[in-house]
Amino acid sequence: MVYQSVEHAYQAAKSNNVSIRQEIQKLETPGLAKKFSQTMVVRPEWNTELKLRTMENLVRQKFFFTEPLLTQVFLSTEDAELIEGNTWGDTFWGVCNGVGNNYLGKILMKVRSELYQLRKDCFAIREVHPNISSTELALLLNISQREMYLRTCSFLINQSPEL
Repeated sequence: MVYQSVEHAYQAAKSNNVSIRQEIQKLETPGLAKKFSQTMVVRPEWNTELKLRTMENLVRQKFFFTEPLLTQVFLSTEDAELIEGNTWGDTFWGVCNGVGNNYLGKILMKVRSELYQLRKDCFAIREVHPNISSTELALLLNISQREMYLRTCSFLINQSPEL
């Protein structure tokens, strides 16, 4: 299923019920998806480990495959510490009043590190094989043409790494 935001997909992942997931899919905003999920029965195995793994996978999908311009902005944060600051008391995903686990910030920093490594790999291949086609590069990286296109947009790999 395709969702319009990470929040929609995350909230839908809390349920094994396809009908509930379809309802969440139709909701107009991420806030409505979160609010809706507070009224549903959560699947029994929904624990901390599964929450973290689900969010990490969703964040990875967002930045690796669907949002090239956002990925460029994300990579521009370089090695800055990312904190999901909030005022509503969420100390699991973020930090409120200086207290919290900041799991979302940690996930974002991990995914950013993975993206930097992928970017570095793409540039390294381009340096050794400057005339390699996008199709050949995709084959070397063992990715689809669509993924290669998105990485080209995200990493600006046809330009120098300094840009």
